[in-house]
Amino acid sequence: MNDTIVNITQNAITQASDFLTTDSIPVKDKLSFIISDFVPKFIEWGITAGLKLIAAIIIISVGFWITKKLTKLFVKALQHRNTDHLLCSFLRSMCNIILKIIVLIIAIQVLGIETMSFAAVLAAIGVGVGMALSGTLQNFAGGIVLLLFKPFKVGDFVECQSFSGTILQIRIFMTEIKTPDNKIVFVPNSTLISSPLINYTREDIRRIDIDFSVAYGTNLKQAKEIIENIAANEKGILQEPATTTFVSSLADSCVIITMRSWTKTNDYWTVKYNMNENIYNAFNEKGIDIPFPQITVHMQK
Repeated sequence: MNDTIVNITQNAITQASDFLTTDSIPVKDKLSFIISDFVPKFIEWGITAGLKLIAAIIIISVGFWITKKLTKLFVKALQHRNTDHLLCSFLRSMCNIILKIIVLIIAIQVLGIETMSFAAVLAAIGVGVGMALSGTLQNFAGGIVLLLFKPFKVGDFVECQSFSGTILQIRIFMTEIKTPDNKIVFVPNSTLISSPLINYTREDIRRIDIDFSVAYGTNLKQAKEIIENIAANEKGILQEPATTTFVSSLADSCVIITMRSWTKTNDYWTVKYNMNENIYNAFNEKGIDIPFPQITVHMQK
C-alpha cells in the first residue's frame, strides 16, 4: 500500500508539472485542475499517512505501558525466587530495553518504513562495537555468570591469582575487593570466572592444620599429649570433628608433628595464633626443644 501511495504521488506531481508549464492552457483551467485533481490526491495521501502516524503513536503508547506492566511482573517473579538484587536489577533493565525495542520496530513497520535495511545497519554497528569492546564484553559476560552462579557473595573472603580480600561489591564489569591491609582492588569479572578462585568463608567451619617442630630424641608421645591438651582447652576449637595429631615428616633437623582441628570460619586466625603461642610456651615449660636449621661441620686434620 505504501508503494501505491508513492506511485500516485509521483504520477500526480508529473502530471501537474506538465499541465502547469504549458502556456497554451488558461490560468483558470490550471487552477481548476489543481483544485479538482491534484489537491484530492494529496489529501488522500495526507489522510493515509496521518492514520499511519496515529496508529504508530497508539502502538508506542500502549506498547510502553504493557512493557512497564510486564517488567513489573518479571521482577516480582524474580523476587519470588529470591534472586540476587543485583541480578534482578540487571535483568529488569534488559527486559525493559528489549520489549521497548520490539514495540518501536512494530511502530516503524506500521509507518511503512522498511526495517530490513535498518536492522542491517544496526547489526553492522553492533559487530563494530563488539570488536572494539571485546574485553569489556567479556567482563560483562563474567558479571552475568557471577550473578547467576554466585561463587561468592558480598562479605566473603576470597583469593584469586595474586588478589585476596573481602568482597565489597559485585558490579557488571568488575568486582571490588578489600584487602586485609585496607586496599581496594578492582578485579575484572573475566579474571574471576576464568581463573581458579578460593572462597574461604563460604562454609561455616574450616579445618586448621598447624605444624610443630621438635628435636630428634624428643618424647613424641609427651609432645602429642601437650598439643592435644591445649587444643582441648582452646575455646575456638570444635569437639567434633575431633582433633588429631600425628608425625607428618622427619625433616633434616627436626621431627614435624601436625595438628588438625576444626573451628568456625570466623575464629580461624584467632585459634591459629593462640595455638602457636600456647604450644611454644608449653614446650619451653616441659623442656621440649624446638630446633632450628643447623649444619655440623667436621674439620679434617
